[in-house]
Amino acid sequence: MYVVAISALERHLISSTKHTSVPNDHTDPWDGGPEEKLLSIPQSYNRLLELITRMSLKMRRQIADKYRIEIPEDVEEYRLPEFLTQRLSEGEKSELLSDYYYAARAVTHFLTLGIRRRTPSMEELVSAAESLPATESLDPSRQDKPIFSYHDVDVKNKLIRLRFQYFHGLQRFFDPDTKTIKSVVPVKEGTVVIRPERTLFEARVTDRDMAMPIAFLAIKLMKLPVVFPLDLYSEKSVTRFLDWIDSLHNARFDYTEKEDISTISLSARGMTDLRGTTKFKQLFREGRLRGGHVTIQRGDHEINFRIFFRNTRVSFTSFSDEEDILLVAQALEDITEGKEFLGPRKLLEQYFH
Repeated sequence: MYVVAISALERHLISSTKHTSVPNDHTDPWDGGPEEKLLSIPQSYNRLLELITRMSLKMRRQIADKYRIEIPEDVEEYRLPEFLTQRLSEGEKSELLSDYYYAARAVTHFLTLGIRRRTPSMEELVSAAESLPATESLDPSRQDKPIFSYHDVDVKNKLIRLRFQYFHGLQRFFDPDTKTIKSVVPVKEGTVVIRPERTLFEARVTDRDMAMPIAFLAIKLMKLPVVFPLDLYSEKSVTRFLDWIDSLHNARFDYTEKEDISTISLSARGMTDLRGTTKFKQLFREGRLRGGHVTIQRGDHEINFRIFFRNTRVSFTSFSDEEDILLVAQALEDITEGKEFLGPRKLLEQYFH
């Protein structure tokens, strides 16, 4: 027996998002998008409550400080998400959702249109979005076939998101009521993020094999040129990346088929930066750096993420916002265009003369 597993959030989206076209008088590309207009106040509240619940206690208190919300001493930690959500204005809720809801700890697959091609202007993207079709119906028999769900224009972060749903995998569980084994077909979601006048765009999805299907569907719907997975698995690209980051905590190396070893993982002790260690330099000479866990400093906070250079995939391990992801995306775009990062961190320069 098959049971379709749909979350409360997904039920909200299916029941309320019937069509994603923009009203005819919608002429300003920065005047919000259909998703903003379709979300009811209860939906906005529930989304924000879910978002703040996923945040650390430190981030919750930072939100309270930012929006000048005083937290009484008798508010226990587990009640803090609901307390904050109730006291934020609708504008503040919208800002937090725009910044964090689709970012947070995203798994982002970067795709490229090629060095000489760029995404259209924001006005052209909004115009294309006006012609997007109605939301399709979910069909459990269509395994691994993404369907378009909705889109939104993010005014604050200057981007467009296309949201997709799909059935993927099979989960089995014991039903104590019927005393039988049942199979669940989980409904999953992915997001394509398109920024204007860029060579890269993102497919944010946890299932790696679904990144290209939702990307291809997005470019078909938006009438964009064909895209390819971004590949940074070259000596020059990896070196530029290592020059850009602030710290490397973990590294994975690939070896050729002629070697007895296929992969080696190297982790730093404490706050050590692997790039300065003798062992890393030795392994870097012998093998090919496949990926690693890194830190970037942005203002007063750190951005932490894992990266795999072949078919570039980035998994954010810190709770990141859209500007954090944009910073990483901009650097990857610069790397593909051959930009050199000149700074005090060029620890490997001696090996490439």
